[in-house]
Amino acid sequence: RAFAAKQAEREQLLASLQSASVKPGSSAAEALAVRCGKAITEDVRLVEYLKRPEADIGQLVSAGLVSSAFAPELLQQVEAEVKYQGYIRRQDAEIAKIRRHEALALPQGFNYAALPGLSRELQQKLGQVKPASLARAARIPGMTPAALSLLLVHARKRLGGAAAVAMGNE
Repeated sequence: RAFAAKQAEREQLLASLQSASVKPGSSAAEALAVRCGKAITEDVRLVEYLKRPEADIGQLVSAGLVSSAFAPELLQQVEAEVKYQGYIRRQDAEIAKIRRHEALALPQGFNYAALPGLSRELQQKLGQVKPASLARAARIPGMTPAALSLLLVHARKRLGGAAAVAMGNE
């Protein structure tokens, strides 16, 4: 119940940030300009304002645009979600792409040490484990989505055009 209540509060806060906006020349816009040092020149939804590097949710609370009744931890959580939403979406898309290709066989005898863009630690781990597939490589401790994506690209190059056509072009 506590989790459900916190989620409901989170959704309520996100909905209010999505729906509310601040208009240039309003007292709230003036208060935000003083707090962040940048004037608001056009209507801006609060969620878009919060994405600005110089903005923080405390400014919105201080300007009376967000209720101070929300727990500080919840305010910080929602601020982080809003600020990093684009990165999170990109990372989720990358993970989904890799999952679609988990069965892709990695070439035997692949020289991971010669793979540019891969950390030395991962080059060593891949060289020791010699994973047979992308799925097995994904289970290596320390493996990142970016490293898996790099393996996917190089494996597809090594396997040639037929495999790339069979897997679909992305």
